[in-house]
Amino acid sequence: MTLKNPAEFYPEMKRLCAECGVALVLVPYLPRTYICGATIWRKNKAILALSVKGKRADVFWFTFFHELAHLINHSDNRIHISYENEADDLASNYLISEEQYRVFIDKYNYRDKRQIINYSLGIGIAPFILLGRLQHNGLIGYQHYNDLIPSFEIVVN
Repeated sequence: MTLKNPAEFYPEMKRLCAECGVALVLVPYLPRTYICGATIWRKNKAILALSVKGKRADVFWFTFFHELAHLINHSDNRIHISYENEADDLASNYLISEEQYRVFIDKYNYRDKRQIINYSLGIGIAPFILLGRLQHNGLIGYQHYNDLIPSFEIVVN
């Protein structure tokens, strides 16, 4: 789905979440906060809320899978602040498996933009997914290759 545009992927995401009993909702960004998403329980129903902070594709996808990790691993209606690192790790591996990531690091030049693009497309993910992980892990600075990270807006009818 990371290779699709929002008009294609968002309705599909919403439908897939609903089939699993999760309400996916978009909420406005709360100024002066760093909140990009949250999981909320209402009457034993799971709600996954996303703000499109900065409208950056890498942040959107990581936040979605981070919040999904909370629902999958801690579906007991309690707040789990202590599990943020666990959710981060799971989100990273949902987006690109640890094995695929290791192959790239071990066999490719991770500082080469063309190799980032080709490898990502070869395994079926958008290049910004791999780039975001490389940046997060400190292998590439956040100032590099940001032209690979699209911005978007999701319009909900």
